[in-house]
Amino acid sequence: MIQVASNHERDDDLSPMHGDRDLKWIAAAFESAQAQRLRTGEQIRALVESRGGLQRPGNHTSDIEALLARIRAGAAPAPLTALGDAYRREWNEERDLLRLLSERIARHPAWPWLERVRGIGPSLAARLLARLEI
Repeated sequence: MIQVASNHERDDDLSPMHGDRDLKWIAAAFESAQAQRLRTGEQIRALVESRGGLQRPGNHTSDIEALLARIRAGAAPAPLTALGDAYRREWNEERDLLRLLSERIARHPAWPWLERVRGIGPSLAARLLARLEI
């Protein structure tokens, strides 16, 4: 049997460089998904406002937030079906990417230290570490 030594990085889950590349693309995908969901949410807000709001007295902001929560749960009102479906898909994609970020960051050597810093959770830590060249 002949074995060949190589200086190339291993391309499996055990390779630190592979994990860093994953972290970078997952963090970028998370930020992109989050930005798209926010844009779609703003389109929904604008559409609701252009049609006279939700026709209920009270805090308009909390009404819109309640509507977005209902849409995330799968209950988009008829005039918002297409945008609501898009918003719900974007919400689910963002949650899936956040779960993936959390899994990856839990294996990062800096995570035990970062998780003790107040205000830094898996999402912020992953986005921070994805930008560092270590």
